[in-house]
Amino acid sequence: MSIIYTYLKNVLIFSCFIYISGCANFGTPHEVSIPVQVPCISAGDIPKKQASLFEASKGQSLFEQIKALLIDRENSIIYETELETELAGCK
Repeated sequence: MSIIYTYLKNVLIFSCFIYISGCANFGTPHEVSIPVQVPCISAGDIPKKQASLFEASKGQSLFEQIKALLIDRENSIIYETELETELAGCK
């Protein structure tokens, strides 16, 4: 019985030695790059829309109201173009 006990004790000591010496070898560090999704557009990147001139021209003549609508339309086109430009930068 003592021969088996001595053999198992030696195997256990040897395997512990191998295990500990294996942990001591750290090797060379490797750089790992993992792609991480980030939001393309933050809240500060979105341009602010201008106030509507049509709401201010409610009591004015028909000519002034149509003029305000045309100005609002031009402003909307400019705003949409700015938004499309911001979104195009995400591709």
